[in-house]
Amino acid sequence: ICLSVGTPQIRHSLEISRIIKDQEIKTIWGGLHPTILPEQCIVHPFVDYVVRGQGEVTIIELIDTLESGGDLSTIDGISWKNNGNIIHNKERIPPKLSTIPDPAFDMVNLKKYINKDRHLGDRVADVNSSRGCPHRCSFCYITSIFRPGYWDGFSPERIVGWIEYINEKCRITGFKFQDDEFFVRRGWVEEICKLLVIS
Repeated sequence: ICLSVGTPQIRHSLEISRIIKDQEIKTIWGGLHPTILPEQCIVHPFVDYVVRGQGEVTIIELIDTLESGGDLSTIDGISWKNNGNIIHNKERIPPKLSTIPDPAFDMVNLKKYINKDRHLGDRVADVNSSRGCPHRCSFCYITSIFRPGYWDGFSPERIVGWIEYINEKCRITGFKFQDDEFFVRRGWVEEICKLLVIS
């Protein structure tokens, strides 16, 4: 069972993990909290593995290796336990966002993810169009998750395609970009805006 864990969800994540462990099922934690504090998470008896950073590639490699009985030390970006010893494998280089498949929107009920907003109306969708931030502010959590200066964006065509798909299914009244830092590349933002106007 894989859980994406943010700090506010720690108590619930531990309770879910306890129930899972009672059934002798392996638990994998990923997300913001385990990425920033992997040692704190992996020492807990309810947590078997931690996926640090962007997990799309890592989680597939981890599950494939667990199923085949392979060598966990070869998987970048995980923390795990070996005979009571905690091991933090080396960091994974983030994959280019252009290589990541589109979200499987057809596998979820999109209407459950539509929110209300007093400015944008009662059917608002969140959109993540990029990851990271090129700045290195010491107070920001981003510096603990991505390598310094990292930023990558999906293509404007893909982003607008997602918005169009969600609108077709849910008739949204607005959308919000939930990026770490949206206005990194002016030309990229302008292209997104032009495509939105055309669509």
